[in-house]
Amino acid sequence: MDVDPELALTELARLQLIIAESHLCGRQAALLPAELLQDIRPVSRLRNTWLESAHVAMTIIAAMAAAAGAAHVLPSMGVGDLRPWLTLGAAVLAATLVAGWGRVTRILELLPA
Repeated sequence: MDVDPELALTELARLQLIIAESHLCGRQAALLPAELLQDIRPVSRLRNTWLESAHVAMTIIAAMAAAAGAAHVLPSMGVGDLRPWLTLGAAVLAATLVAGWGRVTRILELLPA
């Protein structure tokens, strides 16, 4: 179902109507009937945490590799005063390509100002 967007949107709309109807009837503890939830596997916080951690680690590794590569290549190109900025730019570009701009800005917020 998750391959075909039309089927997924139709199913999502159906489930939202069931939730809305249950909410209107005052069934707050069970917004969806138990039979609809029988074969559903809950989202694992631990798995999501590990995946997020791995993604952040890969982002940092990519940024470090790009910075190391830039620091190695830039002197042979005769880049002088701009070398630190170009090295930083290479690191941010690599991190952005691996993780996306939103995740990179969240990582950069962790650095001291």
